[in-house]
Amino acid sequence: MGPELTSGSDFLPGPWAALSLAGMRARRLVKTAAALLLFIPTAVIPCSARADWGAGRKPAHPAGARGAEHGSNGRPKVILDQLDLAKAPLPSSEEKYLRDVLAHEVRLADWGAGRRSQIQYRFRIDELDVVEEPSVLRIRCSATGWLPKGKTAKSRLAFGGSPKDRTELVRHVLAIVARGVVTRLAELERQRRTTMPLSSPATLLHTPRP
Repeated sequence: MGPELTSGSDFLPGPWAALSLAGMRARRLVKTAAALLLFIPTAVIPCSARADWGAGRKPAHPAGARGAEHGSNGRPKVILDQLDLAKAPLPSSEEKYLRDVLAHEVRLADWGAGRRSQIQYRFRIDELDVVEEPSVLRIRCSATGWLPKGKTAKSRLAFGGSPKDRTELVRHVLAIVARGVVTRLAELERQRRTTMPLSSPATLLHTPRP
């Protein structure tokens, strides 16, 4: 009697069974390989790492670059030739504070000149009006600065705050107005020097006019 065959389609007797199993295993391997190819993990770059990419760059205009164009590096010697408080007298403590603020802003400003240059300027407080109301202190201040050859800069500010902070508010207003004048004067001087011929002497001493 020959071998008994079952009616199921997934069973093959003899050598056909081995071939069928081998084919099934091969198909499973192909499917597994395809799934692995589809699942390829991507590298995630932290935000901090991306931010560090430009950390090593040099600034477009390094400090002293403009001064080097005129044959010297460093910062110029900027002198306050006159501080005019005739229109708005200040107590000695506030005058000292204003002088310190001007000296600080002058050092921070970009004058477009190097250490061999000397620049003089004048500064005047045109108005300092302080009005104290029951719940608010109102301050109005304006100032003017001069460079040689009639170059001028003006700054004006109106500010309010608590009456109990009178001294701090007045100083805050003076500092903002002074910064505005010095920044503009430095811009004017920088523009003037960019139009100067390179053969001009780097050291220039001017006597400002009121």
